[in-house]
Amino acid sequence: MRPKLIEIPKRPEASFEVIDYNRSYFHNPIHFHSYFELTLILEGQGIRIVGDHVENFDKGDLILLGPNLPHQWKSNFSISSKISFTVAKAIVVHFHEDFLGHDFFCAPELSKIQKLLNYAKRGLKITGKTQIEVIDRMNMLLQCSGVKRIQEFLGILDLLSVKDNIPLASISYQIHNKTNKLEKLDKVYEYVLKHLYRKIPLSEIASEFGMSRTGFSRYFKTHTHKTFSRFVLETRIGIACKLLQENKFNVAQIAYESGFNQQSFFNKEFKRVKGLTPLEYKKKIQKSMDFMSTN
Repeated sequence: MRPKLIEIPKRPEASFEVIDYNRSYFHNPIHFHSYFELTLILEGQGIRIVGDHVENFDKGDLILLGPNLPHQWKSNFSISSKISFTVAKAIVVHFHEDFLGHDFFCAPELSKIQKLLNYAKRGLKITGKTQIEVIDRMNMLLQCSGVKRIQEFLGILDLLSVKDNIPLASISYQIHNKTNKLEKLDKVYEYVLKHLYRKIPLSEIASEFGMSRTGFSRYFKTHTHKTFSRFVLETRIGIACKLLQENKFNVAQIAYESGFNQQSFFNKEFKRVKGLTPLEYKKKIQKSMDFMSTN
C-alpha cells in the first residue's frame, strides 16, 4: 500500500477549508495532497505517520503539514468486544499557500509566516504555550465566517510562526524516493493490534513481511526511529492510556486488555514510558476532566 494522492476539491465560496471532523475512528490510508493541512485532535488516540516519522498521538495533538507530505492518523482499534471504538474528533484546515493571492505572504510583515510554511514541508508538531493558544483559536475558527474567519486564521498562522514547534519528518526525507519504503508500516501496525495479547517474536513479524530479522529491524528502525519491541510496548501503553481515560475498568483489567500478562510488569513499563504509575495517570486525567467541567 503506497501513499495515495487524494486531491481535495476546492469550494468556490471559500478561500480555505475548515472541517469539523467527527467519526467513529481515524483510519485513512497513508496519503498526500497539494494542500497545507493544520490538524487539531479533539478526541482520539493512536499512531500518527508523517513522512518517515512515526509517533503516538492523543487529544490535543496539533500538527501543521506541508503539501505533498505523506501522512496518516490511525486510531487504536478495539482489542476485544468489550472495548468500543475510539471516538475520533478533529478540526482540520486545508489551504494553499496562495489562498489569499500569489504574493500575499511575500510581504515583509508576513516573513515569519512564509518561513513557517517553508519549515512545514517536514511537518511540524506544535507544543508549549503556542499549542494552548492555538487550540482556543481553532475552536473559534469553526464558529466564524467571512472576513472574520480569514482574520482568525491569519492570527493562528502568526501564532504558529514562533518557535514552539518540532519538525517531524527527517531533513533528508524525499517523497520521490521514500514513499515506496513506507508501504509496510500500516500493515505492521494492523498485525501488532491483531496479535497484541501475545508476544510477537521478531522472526515472526519479519517472516510475515518477507524480510530477514536483520532487514526488518533495519527497515523499522530507519522509519520509526525505534525498535520493533519498543513500538509494540508503546502501542500497548497507548491503549492502556485510553482505557484509563474512559474509566470503565480497574487497573488489573486494563493491564490485560492492553496486552500485559502481569500487572506488576504493566505498572513498571507504564511508569517507564509515561513517568507516572497507571493510578497516578488516572488521577491526573480525572483531575483535569473535573477542572474542565467546572470551567
